[in-house]
Amino acid sequence: MDYGPEKLDNALLLDHAVLDPSSNKAGYSLTLTLPEDDRYYADKLDILERNGLGGSASFSLLRGEEPAPEMMGFLRLMQLSGSDCFLLESIFEAEVWAYLCQPVSAPNEAAVCSAMIDGAREALSHYCSSIDEDLALLRDGGLVPGSRQDMAVQVRLGEKEALDSLLGFFEGRGADLSALEYYQERRLKGLGLMDEEGKTTYDSFFKDGIA
Repeated sequence: MDYGPEKLDNALLLDHAVLDPSSNKAGYSLTLTLPEDDRYYADKLDILERNGLGGSASFSLLRGEEPAPEMMGFLRLMQLSGSDCFLLESIFEAEVWAYLCQPVSAPNEAAVCSAMIDGAREALSHYCSSIDEDLALLRDGGLVPGSRQDMAVQVRLGEKEALDSLLGFFEGRGADLSALEYYQERRLKGLGLMDEEGKTTYDSFFKDGIA
């Protein structure tokens, strides 16, 4: 029976009370919601809707995999504030989603990382067992293979491993923000005003009173 290749194991177990051994998709479904009290809510919602999303969207997290570009774009849009909000201007309407799917600025990326680290830690704290404890339970805990308890522990483990991967990803990213290339740098390179080493190509204009 085809249960749907995109379904995570937790949804499969909840909807059909089975796990599909031919298509193991242990993971966690994360729902992001744009806060309605955001100062720029209407502008941000418009961007999401023009790109096939809405004010709330769910993303599948899998162990060992990085977040999808669309999820990163949603997160950056949620955290967009201050001087970065120039991207909400209508002049950027056609390109803004592509810009958001790449790092916007160091403060914006730091806010994304901080929010996701806090969220992942909180989600993990709600489980009654650790990853190691679930691994031990599956290995030598006397569970009957294919039983409801066995499947439940497999799903629970998959969710926690996906969240742990997410936590590790954002902890690592947040610790090395200087290694990322942000919008302004990409823009300058696109205009030929910065080389691949990050050095400006217009220094000569500022010499000898030229500019």
